[in-house]
This record gives sequence, structure tokens and C-alpha cells, in this order.
Amino acid sequence: MKSMTCIVCPKGCSLSIEEKEKGFRVSGALCPRGEEYALQEMTDPRRTLQTTIRTNLPGCRRVAVRTSKEVPLGEIFSYMDAIKGVILEEKKECGSVLARGLCDSDVDLILTERLY
Repeated sequence: MKSMTCIVCPKGCSLSIEEKEKGFRVSGALCPRGEEYALQEMTDPRRTLQTTIRTNLPGCRRVAVRTSKEVPLGEIFSYMDAIKGVILEEKKECGSVLARGLCDSDVDLILTERLY
């Protein structure tokens, strides 16, 4: 049996996950989203990446970025290697897509910082 805390909402339910012959049994979730979260974590854990990239802008060495959607946990280092190669050359609006299709996927890189 595995235990985890649900992070989907502020309640922070204590979840217990038991592996059965035909999948998993989740207990402790106070809403359906907690059960969905536990099943996702057990079968295909994913994370949204938030980091910074370099720029060639005067007075601004790095800017904050994030992925447009969650990426498989086991592939995070591949995504980070792809992000490492992105350099912001000109000012963009917050929310702008800086790189499309990271790691040949449907995940984009988004600027999350307002540049003045």
C-alpha cells in the first residue's frame, strides 16, 4: 500500500493506494479529483516545468518560463535539455510562446514574466 497527500485542492486529503489485480483502489479522497490524481501518479506521473532561460536583453540575464502542459516525470531531464537551448533575443509579452513542440511533443515553452 502506498500513501500520498493529494495536492489538487487545499484540503490535502491523505490518500491510500492499494494495487489490485485489475488496477488500483484509492481511499481517503474527499472528491473525485483526489482519486484521479492518485491514479495518475501511480500510472503516469507528470509535472509542469517552471524554470528560467537566458536572454540577450540588456539588463535582463534570465527570464521565467514554464511548459504549456505537464510532461512525463521520467522525461523531465530531456525537456530541461531542450529548454536550456532556448535564448530570448527580443522583448515579448508575458504568456508568449517562446518554443513550440519541445522534445517533438505538443508541449510549448511559455514566458511567465513581464518584461519592462
